[in-house]
Amino acid sequence: MMIFGKEIWMKSGFTKMLLLVFVFLLNILPISAQFSYKIEGVVKENEKGLGGVVVTLSNDESGQEKVATTNSSGSFSFSLKPNEEYSLTATRAGYVKVKLLYSTIGFSDEEEKDFKGVSKPEIELFKLPADTILAAKMNEAFESPLMSYFYSSGKTELTSDDDISSSMRLEFLKYQKIADQQNNNGALTESKYKAAISKGDKALVVKNYDQAKAGYSEALVIKPEDALAKSKLAEVSKAMLDEAEKEKLANEKAMAESAEKERLAKEKSIADASALAEKQRLAAADEAEKKRLAKLKADADAADLAEKQRIAAVEKADADKLAKEKAAATAAELAEKQRIAAAEKAEADRIAKQKADATAAELAEKQRIAAAEKAETLRIANEKAAAEAAEREKIAKEKAIADAVEKERREKEKIEEEKERAIAAAEEKARLEKERLVSALEEKYKTYIDRGDSAINEQDYGAAKIAFNEALKVKENELYPKKRIADTETLKIKDEQNKNELAKKYPKGVTEEIVTENNIRVTRRIVVTGNKGVLYTKRETNFGSIFYFKDGVAITEKEFTRDTSVKK
Repeated sequence: MMIFGKEIWMKSGFTKMLLLVFVFLLNILPISAQFSYKIEGVVKENEKGLGGVVVTLSNDESGQEKVATTNSSGSFSFSLKPNEEYSLTATRAGYVKVKLLYSTIGFSDEEEKDFKGVSKPEIELFKLPADTILAAKMNEAFESPLMSYFYSSGKTELTSDDDISSSMRLEFLKYQKIADQQNNNGALTESKYKAAISKGDKALVVKNYDQAKAGYSEALVIKPEDALAKSKLAEVSKAMLDEAEKEKLANEKAMAESAEKERLAKEKSIADASALAEKQRLAAADEAEKKRLAKLKADADAADLAEKQRIAAVEKADADKLAKEKAAATAAELAEKQRIAAAEKAEADRIAKQKADATAAELAEKQRIAAAEKAETLRIANEKAAAEAAEREKIAKEKAIADAVEKERREKEKIEEEKERAIAAAEEKARLEKERLVSALEEKYKTYIDRGDSAINEQDYGAAKIAFNEALKVKENELYPKKRIADTETLKIKDEQNKNELAKKYPKGVTEEIVTENNIRVTRRIVVTGNKGVLYTKRETNFGSIFYFKDGVAITEKEFTRDTSVKK
């Protein structure tokens, strides 16, 4: 019995020891909280839950996947681990594929212990159009994520990239609208095409070329590669050109009168513009002078305030010194040294500030004078160029008129002599030869005119001026090329004035800038052509995704590369 009792005591003592050890371990070892983050989403179609959608959560590093299929209400859920990157895709046959990104990278040890959260994304799907090429293009567009979430240590939560989400959402709605239109209108395409062709044919029969062109163009929009619509449009264009050629001869006299009126109006416009420019220059100079005087006064006031503060500091140091001398000689000596050091530093700071202010004022004055001189030089050069151009045009016009009168007189005399002695056969031969020469000259003249007009459209004013001068060599009395030569100078000036802000700030071609915004690497490429500048942006997130924009609107990588290739 005693042995039995002893055995029980020993077992009881061992158990107590185990309990004590367990309690001790509880006191010295930390208890880790469980990291908890869930995705509890829903897939919808037209704001209603969509069942049968396969939702896949992929771990970007390990490649492991979790798959769920939505129920009739469209619901699904997953749990995430800390310091991982995931891709979530929602797919169903016949519907567009949508992708989301989640990144739990960036938790500190302490943040990871107690972090709990839930994301409730609503994913909208729409049916793909029957056109397989368009459907493929839509799925390719949404290879980029519709939304992306990443951990923000500042907010201690998973947040979304609002710029990317907003941009991709707009892109999503655009394609959804296209798909809805394609699905609703696909059955009507063929009947609309036939109706458009019929409309064009009827208009062509009665020579209503504008209506015929509208009908065939409508058919070509419905079927962009249709050979019949293209050939019909070519037929209409040829007929319209023939009509235009007939009208050209009847309108030449009216064009000459109109050109003369435009020339007079242009001379008045140049004079008015010159007067306005001078007025604006004087106003700008006056404003600059006011700003300079205001800055000099502000600088003087600041210097005066600094001097008063220095004097007050010196007086306070003196008062402190007298008080400390009464307390202790040693403390007074130390206070005196500190006062002297403070006064010397204040004086040095004041002198340095005065010197810096004087240097800045001198630099500002030099810049103002240089800007004023540059503006005055430009104004004088513009006035001189305008005067020289007007004088050249006047001399050219007077010469052309005199040459035309003399040429007409000589031709009349020659015609009268030829009429008196030429026989019918000789007259016929001369007529045919004259028609051939006129036709050749007309063709040559038209070629140069077309070349000049094309160059103006492309804003190549130097090439345009050369082409119109060549046209004048063929027809020296024509007013149109003279007018267009004058136009090149005006258009060149207007193009410089009409440049948008990017074109004014950056040079022609492609300029690249790279910055970091909220842990996102942003590459900006400014493309300047003519008087227009366009901003292209490439955003690279910290979880590896890349997005492309043009003036804030999402585009593909192919468009970004094609439109902004940097020329080395």
